[in-house]
Amino acid sequence: MTHISKLPTLLPTGADAVYVVTGGNRGLGLEHVRQFLEKTQAHVVATTTKSPPSEANNLRLLADQGKSHRLTVVTLDLSDESSIKVSHLSCMGIAEHERT
Repeated sequence: MTHISKLPTLLPTGADAVYVVTGGNRGLGLEHVRQFLEKTQAHVVATTTKSPPSEANNLRLLADQGKSHRLTVVTLDLSDESSIKVSHLSCMGIAEHERT
């Protein structure tokens, strides 16, 4: 596994980058979200099965640390096609907003 401290040489880290982290409300996903927010200027989309997304307490704590403008929490259930479509549209909207 690549340590995130090496990401600046491997992946875009500027404000125009957008990362989508599935399972972002706990475990490795949460740690990836935390580190992307800490070590990059990128926008991070964290997916959670919690509905509404505001129920994802760990992500809410991260947002409260002053990085909420770069963190979007999206509900995603990979077993539900409509959930996948809604999440996709949310991510596309964020990416489009970041480009303008």
